[in-house]
Amino acid sequence: MKILFFAEPSPDHLKTHSKIIKYLLIAKELEVISNISPAFTRTAHTATKSRFTFIKGTDTQRVEAAIVKSRATIIESSIPSLELGVYSSFCICMHKPILLLSKTRDYHDLFNSNYFYTHKYGNTEYFAKPINNFLKHINKQELSQRFNLTLTEEQKDYLKSKAEFNKNTITNHLRNLIEEDMLKK
Repeated sequence: MKILFFAEPSPDHLKTHSKIIKYLLIAKELEVISNISPAFTRTAHTATKSRFTFIKGTDTQRVEAAIVKSRATIIESSIPSLELGVYSSFCICMHKPILLLSKTRDYHDLFNSNYFYTHKYGNTEYFAKPINNFLKHINKQELSQRFNLTLTEEQKDYLKSKAEFNKNTITNHLRNLIEEDMLKK
């Protein structure tokens, strides 16, 4: 599962951000896309590095594309910024679950949406439980609708080759195409 982890870059919070990314990569074995380049990626195991994608800068189009590619988004919002609110809104509009973590404020009253979750934590070690609960919840929601599709042999072979090229399954490739099309609305 791909997770976007986004935060306002800050030297004061880099250690916390790196711990969260490391937790997602190592403990939860997820694919992580992030605008934070943690120091541990330089020395991390190759398998861990291959599951981490760095988004250079905070170009809105890049972040929105990462949201579309991700199953869910986790934002560490201890340093509030306008763009964190914009990306939270975009996630909700795209029907993507979002967890807003913060040391400073509980944002539960910010949005009234089934896709919006928040947690205020006091210590960097306490982020694991809300992340676990969030991931369990979105896994329950995942793939709740079944749809059958009939294809020609040629269409199936084409989808298979495109999916393999993108190191994906046919089903996930089709889901990604649908998500990209939804983004164009």
